[in-house]
Amino acid sequence: VPTPVPTPKPTPVPTSEPTPVPTPKPTSIPTPVPTPEPTSIPTPKPMLFPTPEITPQPNPIPTPEPTPQLTLVPKPEPTSVPTPKLTFSSSNAPTSDEIGEPEPDVFDTTEPTPKPTP
Repeated sequence: VPTPVPTPKPTPVPTSEPTPVPTPKPTSIPTPVPTPEPTSIPTPKPMLFPTPEITPQPNPIPTPEPTPQLTLVPKPEPTSVPTPKLTFSSSNAPTSDEIGEPEPDVFDTTEPTPKPTP
C-alpha cells in the first residue's frame, strides 16, 4: 500500500516551476532586436548595387551569344559526310584523304574493270 503514494507526489512539483520561468524571458529579447536592424541596412545597400550591375551586364551578354551560335551549328558537318559516301567517285578523294586511306579510292576506280575480264 505504501508504494502508490510517493509516485503521484513528485510529478506535479517540477512541472509547475519550469513553466512560468522560460516564458517571459525569450519573448521580450528577440522582439526589439531584429526590428530596427533589417530595416536600416537593406535600404541604402540595394540602391547603390543594382545601378552599376545592370549597366555592364547587358553589354557583354549580347556579344558572346551570337558568336557561339555560329560555331556550335553542327548542321554543315553531318551534311558533308553522307554526301561523299553516296557519290563514291568524285567526293571520295577528299574524304579518304582525311582518314588516311587513299588506297580504296584507286582500287574502286581503276581495278573494277580488269578484275572481271580474266
